[in-house]
Amino acid sequence: MEKDESAEDGLEEMEKILQRAEVGRIALCDGSMPYLVPVNFLYHEKKIAFHCAWEGKKLDLIGKNPNCCFEVDEFIGEVSYHYKDRCHLDYDSVLAFGKARVENDEEKEIRFLQLFPRNILRFIGNLSQKAGKGSAGIAYQSVVVSL
Repeated sequence: MEKDESAEDGLEEMEKILQRAEVGRIALCDGSMPYLVPVNFLYHEKKIAFHCAWEGKKLDLIGKNPNCCFEVDEFIGEVSYHYKDRCHLDYDSVLAFGKARVENDEEKEIRFLQLFPRNILRFIGNLSQKAGKGSAGIAYQSVVVSL
């Protein structure tokens, strides 16, 4: 029983970190080399979503191999002392493993994009107008990483 409660507490804390963080890092496979890139993201309904251009290396790699890892971290405190040496920072982090997929359902895509902070939506809207996209403003795709 204690183990289950501990696991639930851990999951709850990870979800709080995912909800607070604004930047995450997605690690993809580029052949035998890792490819890690920071992204603005949101955590909603147990999914991690980020927006990106219609073309680019992230989407190319996801198309070839959807396996990925997603990481966020949160600075907690100043440099700590450990055995008389300054050796680490105090932080929390979350690692999520899953498969990335491009969200092709325009309704879901719009819903995810509407959840992003207003400053990001304004930026996406400006790009959409320049790209000649419709009123929905979808010049970007939502890429959803399943946990």
